[in-house]
Amino acid sequence: FCSELFDSDSFFLVCLEGDPGLIQGAVQSFRSLATEVCPSEPGVGTRRAGMDPEKQASALVSGLSRRIFFNDDAITDDIMVEKLFSGDATGFTASRDRVSKVLIAVAAADYEAAQAERYLAAQASKKGGITDAEVQAIVKYWKKERTNVHDQLVKKSSWNDTLTGSSWRLDVLAKTQHIDELSEPSAIMELKVDQAGGLGTDVVRFEMSAAQVAEMVGEVDKIEAQIKSLTA
Repeated sequence: FCSELFDSDSFFLVCLEGDPGLIQGAVQSFRSLATEVCPSEPGVGTRRAGMDPEKQASALVSGLSRRIFFNDDAITDDIMVEKLFSGDATGFTASRDRVSKVLIAVAAADYEAAQAERYLAAQASKKGGITDAEVQAIVKYWKKERTNVHDQLVKKSSWNDTLTGSSWRLDVLAKTQHIDELSEPSAIMELKVDQAGGLGTDVVRFEMSAAQVAEMVGEVDKIEAQIKSLTA
């Protein structure tokens, strides 16, 4: 009944008389109604009964992102089918596939917010593309989580140890009754290095004289100049 009534424009064009625009409007109204009364009909109603489509899309984007980017295996297809799609595996699979594809593309390109919105709008305009609710959910998620997702992807793609932090202090020996002059100050450096493969963090500490600090700064300046020449 639902497929015949809500998926066939010709059914209405034959049975209804009047202005074609009004007839088409009636068709669209009945299609919208089908989402509520025929939630199991393929291609018509795929969201959980009573669940707002924006909330469903937001939960789907969040769940897929946790699984794709943060390796959260606890978020399974079965759970999302049950919680978000009322057991409609077909509807879930269609939504999962199109949203996953777009999420991965946005993350791989590391789009700015405005770029992401333009890309998503283009995807939504394609036949079988993401829905408006999915576009809004991805935009909202990306604005909030872009940095976290990017950092996670960098970690996954790094084969070498990575410098993640640094700190320093100056040590100067003060005058005492037995020492009349201040000693030459020295710099104490501390570097935090994450081991490749998530095997932990190493802390490296070392001391440098003023001359060694000057030499190191000079080498860093050379590195910066080379990077600028390659990216200019």
